[in-house]
Amino acid sequence: MHPVFSIRALCLGLGLALAGPAWAGPWSAALEAAWRRDPQALALEAGDRLDLARHDQARRLLAEPPELEARQWRDREGRGGAEETELDLSLSLRWPGERRAALSLAEAEAYARAAQLQARRLELAGELREAAAELLAARAEEGLAVQRRALADALAADIAAQVKAGEKPETERMLALGEALAARRAALDAASRRRRAEGEWAARIGAELAVPEAAETPAEAAEADAHPAWRALAAERQRLLAERQAAQADAREAPSLALGARRERAEAGGPSDTALSLGFSIPLSERVEQGSRRAELDQGLAEVEARLAQTRIRLQTERHQAESDLDTARALLPLAAEQAELARRQRAEARRALDLGELSLLDYTRLDAQAAEAERGAVLARLAEARAVARLNQSYGILP
Repeated sequence: MHPVFSIRALCLGLGLALAGPAWAGPWSAALEAAWRRDPQALALEAGDRLDLARHDQARRLLAEPPELEARQWRDREGRGGAEETELDLSLSLRWPGERRAALSLAEAEAYARAAQLQARRLELAGELREAAAELLAARAEEGLAVQRRALADALAADIAAQVKAGEKPETERMLALGEALAARRAALDAASRRRRAEGEWAARIGAELAVPEAAETPAEAAEADAHPAWRALAAERQRLLAERQAAQADAREAPSLALGARRERAEAGGPSDTALSLGFSIPLSERVEQGSRRAELDQGLAEVEARLAQTRIRLQTERHQAESDLDTARALLPLAAEQAELARRQRAEARRALDLGELSLLDYTRLDAQAAEAERGAVLARLAEARAVARLNQSYGILP
């Protein structure tokens, strides 16, 4: 076992086994900013020192630090009388295989934390993807609402001028004004939703970082075993197996070796006698708590095995759902664009008919609302496709 042990090396090895990131630049900066604000992420990173301490402890040759005890006796005559000195050294040894099992456990614990770190990083990426998608959708809807408000205000001004000139009745001015007021209210509501989405984004990464607007590209599908969520559970299972092996190697109290030296002098000026002693202590039975410890580890292993099976099914289901959602979004995109283009032409024709008196204002407002909804659907369809790609990459375990 190499004496240098670093969790960062394990993280690097685990990260290289994962698929590469789909994006760089703004997304990596946003993810890093969110990482520095996440308590769970910071706690996982702070465990590096704990891993180093565990490994150093596992590498020790002795189960406990050695103990040295010294004793000395003298009679009442002072320096010239009888004298006795004893030195005892106690060494707490390790069972055969215990050190190797402890080192395996230390590595398994460090690798499990590295896997949890990667899984948490992917969770944060998913949260950022959703927050970014919500913010981009809110901004797009606000832009559409502002555009619709401008059109409604212009129409209300035109109708008011025509009413003043006696070309249209007062009821149409009131109808146009009502549409303008409704459009203003919709714009205010859209602005409120946009500010709320911006606040949520800023709370995650900070207001100084903009939302990446470039669309992701679909990544290649990877095996479910390469997904960080599954790897974290697999690493936890390996940690429990290593802990059970370490518990088996450390089932009994540590044997001890005692070395002693004794030096005696019967009288002042007399010869000194020296004696050496060697003692060895071996516990014959297991620790009292060993049975319950094994039962707890077996219970934890059974739970992790069940979670692994469930996670595999969940990841496969999420992957298939994401692939299906992306196919649906791509199929709806040209339909929404065509519908929006047709609605825009209908609105232009309806406005010409309205100006010529061939169409009532009530019919025009109905066609205008349909055109606005079609334009909104086209914009949201483009955003839905981008969101479906991001969710597909998330289901593959790909970081942005």
